[in-house]
Amino acid sequence: MLVLSLDTCDARGSVCLVRDGVPGVPIAHPAGQDYSTWLLPALQRCLDASSASYGALDAFAVATGPGSFTGVRVGLATVKALAEAFRKPIAGISRLLA
Repeated sequence: MLVLSLDTCDARGSVCLVRDGVPGVPIAHPAGQDYSTWLLPALQRCLDASSASYGALDAFAVATGPGSFTGVRVGLATVKALAEAFRKPIAGISRLLA
């Protein structure tokens, strides 16, 4: 199973591709850069590094908080749009359980 995961709940967000339960190398959000300019290119770099594509994904995973209200909304909206576009399921994961 191939899952693209992201966490934008605070300033130290990250994206990571998880293949069969084994996480790849995460791409960390640099302090001071807006998620609006970082997130989508980071997701693409994550896929490119593993020679994967959005179509090859089985699902998306996204952190649901707790955290910054705006950060949580950015992550959820991004994953919701991608999941709708590529018809993939979403798993919301609380940071308290991760």
